[in-house]
Amino acid sequence: GLIDSCWSAGHLSGSSFQKSFNEHYFLPEPVKMIVDHYPEKDKYQLLDKKMSIKEFSEAAVVKPGLWNAGLVLVYPTKAAVECKGEETFKFGGASKAEVTCHLTHIGKTVKTRMPGTTHTSCDGDFFNIIIHFPKKGDYEFELFAKPIGQPGSYPMALTVLCKANAANTQKFPKGYTLKPGERLVGPLNAGLKAKSSARFEFVSPTADKMAVSYAGKWTYLKRNGHVFSADLSLVSGKSGVKLMASYPGGNQFWTRYEWNVV
Repeated sequence: GLIDSCWSAGHLSGSSFQKSFNEHYFLPEPVKMIVDHYPEKDKYQLLDKKMSIKEFSEAAVVKPGLWNAGLVLVYPTKAAVECKGEETFKFGGASKAEVTCHLTHIGKTVKTRMPGTTHTSCDGDFFNIIIHFPKKGDYEFELFAKPIGQPGSYPMALTVLCKANAANTQKFPKGYTLKPGERLVGPLNAGLKAKSSARFEFVSPTADKMAVSYAGKWTYLKRNGHVFSADLSLVSGKSGVKLMASYPGGNQFWTRYEWNVV
């Protein structure tokens, strides 16, 4: 078996050691240990197909948080990827985990967080994360994950360097943590036009009621199986729009997404 008792005990914070137990490095599967431990002798990889040092150096930077949440990396598998204006990252294990993510633009002197540039949805047991790069350049994508229902913060799960060679300026609506199997069908644009009509459609296997809150009024969505939908006339841009859901066993509505009316 494979063990790293040092990394299991904690980590460095500046020049001081911080105790922080992590059982991931006690007898992990070889395919998980090879992500951040490359032995001097190939035989200690304990893999049927050995990984080269080139493959190791180019592999995606996976953290224990990914495995601990029950996620499986589908794409990207490299630490750096060439991207167009839109890219989709995919992870298995959506029935087990809650995720959140950040996209940060890497400038010459500063890094800038880019809100509204990622959209997460569930497709069966997979998370699909759509990313829009507002301008050409380098970006850092960070994924955070934890098991469903686990209290506390979201540990780091993955970092990827994205090299965007095209731009997509469309922003996504502000989203909150989704339950397994949930996804927003539309609208996917953060800004909704005043004096127009918008169709709201959301898929949820677990919600029992859904409503849109706008200009002080609630419009309940019609349900057809797991699909909730409603058409809403947007009169003015003085009020934002919220899509909310309630679940069996409670009488509280939880915000799923928010839009601006412009």
